[in-house]
Amino acid sequence: MKLQARSTIGAIFPYMAVAVFATQTGMGIISPILPVYAQTLGASGVWIGFIAASYAISRAISLPGFGLLSDRHGRKIFLTTGLGASAALSFGYVFAPDVTSLTAVRFIHGVCSAMIIPIATAYIGDLAPEGQEGKWMGYNNTAFFLGFGAGPMLGGFVADHWGISVAFNAQGVMNLLAFLSILLFVPETMARKAKNRKLGGYSKMFGSGVLKGLLSYRVIYEMSMTAITTFLPIYCAIRLGMDKTQVGILIGVNLIGVSLLQIYTGRVTDRFNKRTLVTWGGLGTFVILALMTVANSFWMLLVLMGLRAVSSSFSMPAIAGLSVTQGRKFGMGSVQSIMGLATSAGDAIGPVAAGLVNDTWDVTTVFYFAAGVGVCGTVIFNWFTRDYVQAPRPVPVGETPGAPPAGTPPAH
Repeated sequence: MKLQARSTIGAIFPYMAVAVFATQTGMGIISPILPVYAQTLGASGVWIGFIAASYAISRAISLPGFGLLSDRHGRKIFLTTGLGASAALSFGYVFAPDVTSLTAVRFIHGVCSAMIIPIATAYIGDLAPEGQEGKWMGYNNTAFFLGFGAGPMLGGFVADHWGISVAFNAQGVMNLLAFLSILLFVPETMARKAKNRKLGGYSKMFGSGVLKGLLSYRVIYEMSMTAITTFLPIYCAIRLGMDKTQVGILIGVNLIGVSLLQIYTGRVTDRFNKRTLVTWGGLGTFVILALMTVANSFWMLLVLMGLRAVSSSFSMPAIAGLSVTQGRKFGMGSVQSIMGLATSAGDAIGPVAAGLVNDTWDVTTVFYFAAGVGVCGTVIFNWFTRDYVQAPRPVPVGETPGAPPAGTPPAH
């Protein structure tokens, strides 16, 4: 079956969204319980850290290869393989007899994850019409962050009421649901597959100033965000005396706010210059991080976390939209996988760097560090993309050329 982008994305996207949401929820379910489970097997603190790192390391190693192969051989085979293997591995956690086996399961799971979210994002990028990249990437991000936020809450609830083994099985069920969604309802994008065989792979990618800007920004943005995520609970407890429920609400407001707002802001990014939106959205996010140090109550922090969600909701779909335009030049799977690699690098570096800042000075300084790093990342992004010129937005069907977009109020 050959697919045309304009006629299929609306029909295919709901199944992809189910897969993305289910995958993220499944991954998030075990995040609050895996360290506890590892301790029951006799894991020390170092082993727990190594278990967590093994997933990130194997994922980072695998990403570039799977991205390039999916450009040349199609997306569906990698999505179904990754999701099916993840479902099987999720059930396998409860059968790990010792720490070494648990680490091996986690390492293989990281390889499987490299075949899922970046490849799913590439598939959506394949089908996104020109001029609507921000819209569909915003929708994709909504599914991603809703699953990311729902998973830990669901995992903790299930583990508390029915036990850790049931939580692992719940992860398997979510991955199985995603697997069936792709297997039964999502065809291969054959036209894109044929085209991508002619692309040059990674050697040509790094001549693009826009792509270098995107990768630099993604690494530094993730460094900043993971630094705050790691140390926000400590800051709230030490400086403001908050309990865990209040911290959970703060994080939830940010994640849910970012996810839901992108339903709207993704469309906005298609009407304005994406480079400008990344710049101002990023600067707004990082200034708010610095302002969090002057908040003296839960309610002030809650307002700031809401504002942070608004700023991020403009920059994130703009970044994703720019990555789609680069994917059309160099291979969608290759670009999305290398973006995933940049994310993993930032996730690995951020908490360690923030920990050094915390140990050298104090937890408040971590917020200034995260803000300063983020501002530097925005400056670097602007320097690399200084020659970027956004192509004119194609006129959607039914809209008159030169007329204001549908829904714009008449001038008086």
